[in-house]
Amino acid sequence: MGNGEHGTGGGNRLGRAADVAAVLRAYVLQRPGAADTFRGVSEWWLAGLEPPATLADTLAALELLEREGLLERIRVDDGAELWRRARPSKAGGG
Repeated sequence: MGNGEHGTGGGNRLGRAADVAAVLRAYVLQRPGAADTFRGVSEWWLAGLEPPATLADTLAALELLEREGLLERIRVDDGAELWRRARPSKAGGG
């Protein structure tokens, strides 16, 4: 009923992280060129999510999608860490 912020125990954190991961998965599948910092992911990719995702759930969701191979994190020239859709690995090299 209320719009207050209640901490609803950590017992269901994996379930919540999976819910957040589903939102992130849909976001990057619709926007394959998207890349953002952790803060940007939290503020933009998950905008409108109710109740809002905690930082812990957001990080757990990003890491879940990284383990699945959908997302990757990269470090750019200024040292910032960005999350983006994983690029296919290229055979060959050089």
